[in-house]
Amino acid sequence: MNVRMLSQGCWVLALLLLTAGAALAHRVNVFAWVEGDTVFVECKYPDGTKVHEGVVRVLDSTGKELLNGKTNTQGEFSFKVPRRDDLTVVLEAGMGHRGDWPLSKQDLAPAGEAPQPGPSAAAQPAPKTEAPPPAAKEPAPGAASPSPVGIDQAVEKALDKKLAPVMRMLAEMHEQKVRLTDVLGGIGYILGLVGVAAYFKSKSRRCHPMCEANAYIDTDGREELILESVDRVEPQEDGGFLLVDIFGQQKTVKARLKCMNLVNHRIVFGA
Repeated sequence: MNVRMLSQGCWVLALLLLTAGAALAHRVNVFAWVEGDTVFVECKYPDGTKVHEGVVRVLDSTGKELLNGKTNTQGEFSFKVPRRDDLTVVLEAGMGHRGDWPLSKQDLAPAGEAPQPGPSAAAQPAPKTEAPPPAAKEPAPGAASPSPVGIDQAVEKALDKKLAPVMRMLAEMHEQKVRLTDVLGGIGYILGLVGVAAYFKSKSRRCHPMCEANAYIDTDGREELILESVDRVEPQEDGGFLLVDIFGQQKTVKARLKCMNLVNHRIVFGA
């Protein structure tokens, strides 16, 4: 295979790695939930580090910014519900790190909210009712039962507090899911390393034309390898030869030079 073409192909794959891994490297995790009329936000990086002083912006369904603020040292931020609308909590942590979390209109619905009566219901005359029979027992003063709306609000608030850790855990499980970009990033990283190795190997070959020449010694018709990737062959005063490979390793051969075939990258010495 042509080494130059292999090197160029691996460099292209390395560039794809940079493209595929850019989104992963700039990802930041955002989690938001509602308790009553307050929205709580937690922000962290993929390695679990809390986002400190990250800019949080709250957008409505049209993309208009309603409010903004910064996270504290624990990566937390909270705000009162600004509007009953489909909201998006956007986090900008600098250096291209960005994440968001959607909040639907239903998520922001206050507990126990009752539908408004229609105009037809208001126009109907009140039905005549008979006087109720006298109560058997009057309730004690100050012991009035709570309204259904108050009960719904109390239950909703308690459920919000109990379910918040569960929602946080589910969000973390979603964040840890292996994504296609993660797989492509890993493959691209490996191919990128292969491309770097192929590049330096091809560069070494251009600088050392004999780098693939292997030295052998022929003993009774049987060739034995002496040194691979020989770069220099220097005659010595004692009649031997000094062999140096491309990595600087040296070996001395006390034999005569039998043949040198550069096309087949072979140097053969005879006993």
